[in-house]
Amino acid sequence: MRKFLGILLAVVLCLSSVSALAAYNDHTDYSQFPLVKDGESMTITVAHRRSEKYGKDPEDTWFWVWSEQVTGIDFEVDQILTSAAEERKSLMFASGDLPDLIMGGVTLTTSELVRYGMGDGLLLDLTPYITPEIMPNLCKWVEEYPIGLAYCTTPDGKIYSLPGYQDIYINADANPAMMINEVWAEEAGLDANPLTLDKFTELLYKFKELHPDGYVLAGGEKHADPREFLKNAFGYLITTTTSTVDPALRNGEVVIPAYDDTYVEYLKLMHQYYVDGIISPEFFTIEQTTNFAKLAEDSVGAYSGNVYLGIPEYEDYSKWVRITPLTSEYNDTPMSYIPNKYKYGGCMLSADVAPEKIEVILRYLDFFYSDLGGMYLWCGPAAGSADLIGMMGGYKTDDNGAAIWYDADGNQVDSQAVMEGDCGGLASCFGNRSHPLNKELFDQGVTNRPEMRTYYYSNGENIVPYTYDPMFGHGYTAISVEANVLPYATNGYPFVTYYDEDTTLEITDLVSMLDPYVQAEEAKFITGVRDLSEFPKFQEELKNMGIETLLGYYTETYASYLESMN
Repeated sequence: MRKFLGILLAVVLCLSSVSALAAYNDHTDYSQFPLVKDGESMTITVAHRRSEKYGKDPEDTWFWVWSEQVTGIDFEVDQILTSAAEERKSLMFASGDLPDLIMGGVTLTTSELVRYGMGDGLLLDLTPYITPEIMPNLCKWVEEYPIGLAYCTTPDGKIYSLPGYQDIYINADANPAMMINEVWAEEAGLDANPLTLDKFTELLYKFKELHPDGYVLAGGEKHADPREFLKNAFGYLITTTTSTVDPALRNGEVVIPAYDDTYVEYLKLMHQYYVDGIISPEFFTIEQTTNFAKLAEDSVGAYSGNVYLGIPEYEDYSKWVRITPLTSEYNDTPMSYIPNKYKYGGCMLSADVAPEKIEVILRYLDFFYSDLGGMYLWCGPAAGSADLIGMMGGYKTDDNGAAIWYDADGNQVDSQAVMEGDCGGLASCFGNRSHPLNKELFDQGVTNRPEMRTYYYSNGENIVPYTYDPMFGHGYTAISVEANVLPYATNGYPFVTYYDEDTTLEITDLVSMLDPYVQAEEAKFITGVRDLSEFPKFQEELKNMGIETLLGYYTETYASYLESMN
């Protein structure tokens, strides 16, 4: 019925490699550009996600302007705001009207890859094109990290999305996550890293006492939702997911949290927070703009998200710290879910793309599996590179190895603004990020070349952390994550799982029915519209809706996963 990781590893891999080292500050020796001959033209349509905070129009974005100049391709880019990405994705596939290329954070789940690729035939099978002649950089990457391609292989043995890699916590966005205002904690006379759920709650109530007009635990369902962090304190090993009925582990067993007996204790706490004004009465509707405004007003003390995105000045975000996962009477072990390093579903081609465009697109994408291409995708060129084309100043590394970015006028800028506003850095599920293949240099101890300066560099299985610059928000937050979260990283439920088409459809139907119901009823429990004494009745309702069938699939999958690991 299912095709598990161990079976996927049998996929036939490329056996070639690209040439050795070349000039590190220029794309020429890493790419197959130009791809369109002088006097000819080719237009490629693209769907790409756009950051609300940092995004720019394509004609003002270095990544797209540079891509057109060096390849000769005319990229017609449809930018999709992050907040609208899921809705737009659903509409695109429902209509069947897809662009040639989907990338840059418009990602598909394993179920969607099976449905739209295997089932509906809307995605192009890339397997025949992943060859040394067409994609030499990717083939070299696959030789070093074969499991990456396996994660992209659906049960029909085909590959509908290109692979990627991102080391754990590399974005400093690991979930469950919580940040505390250290100035407020000092004012309260309490530890800013409370360690236990009881102490965390005590801290929140002290914040409320000192700041009675604020809702001290910021965020809500639509942005910076703190609930995954709180569920984690009750023993649910879970990351932020796409559904309220996704699987989690608790005490080593597979559970759907909302159907688990302990979940009512979590609901009691959330109800208490709601009634006492710890969270906003608009918890289920509050938007990012409001959350950022509250941060700027200094009216919140705890925030589940990256504070620097809302208050980007060092003197503001440096008041905050990412705290350690919590223990409680229901959970005696601090733990944080380890996200999957190998990515999938982040770069696809439409099945209707014109045949003459296919190899051109894939030769373009292949560049981003080189050492230098991985940097261009995320961070742009280094200072002094001709590839900056006058639109950016590039980055330099300081004496401590931290990268510092500059605009075209030589002014220092936030790395996040560069990644989300100038580069293709929303493509978190695609490309050679944090994985230099340039092992000859690494083995010689050379780590200061621009193409080596990813967030992490790797020598085989040895991951060496990048030196973060605390004067920029991402670096400051990452330092906090490494100190307080990374030591508690724990393997959880394997979210990269594929099912055959029939099972995928059954699971999709169950989730589409159960998810909105759980979401609605949880809101009722939290707000008091539904009394918590009805939780057993709620569990029975879920049982009648088929949640045990869904849990059975999850449990069987996990058992097979454990068996494949032995």
